[in-house]
Amino acid sequence: LCISRHALNSTMHLSPLNKPTLYAIIYAVILVVLIGIAFQDVPDNGFHFDDQRNIVNNKPTRLQTFSVNGIWEAGIHAMLPKRPLPGMTFAIDWLRGDGDPRPFLWTNLAIHSANAMLVAILLILLLRAQMPERKITALWFAPVLLATAIWAIHPIQVQTVSYVVQRM
Repeated sequence: LCISRHALNSTMHLSPLNKPTLYAIIYAVILVVLIGIAFQDVPDNGFHFDDQRNIVNNKPTRLQTFSVNGIWEAGIHAMLPKRPLPGMTFAIDWLRGDGDPRPFLWTNLAIHSANAMLVAILLILLLRAQMPERKITALWFAPVLLATAIWAIHPIQVQTVSYVVQRM
């Protein structure tokens, strides 16, 4: 049986990521690490101000067992019933932590990180629209990372992450 070196190599390797995708993944990891460092103390925070009325003292939010109906009820009986999604996520977070604020704050941190990724994608699309012929290199992503990092870890963002009810 004779197998050529090329055939062996091509079957043993998964197709590699193209360089722009690899750069984007590396920069996304860097961005999440920066956000994690900037907001590292947030999960140790507690409930504040409107959190009491909207979460702690809102019976539908205090979900004890998982049920789709219970999550739905938390959404439609939230303090702002026209915004059911935050009420539903509050109920899920209550269930995850039995009233402990940490799951709520971890969810806020995850939402903030996801929003930072959306900001980065928007900036990439804007840059691409302005420079469609330019080859994408690691350096090309640097201004995107910088601008997104400034947005994500700017002190004005602290309240959106550390104040649970800001999710509404």
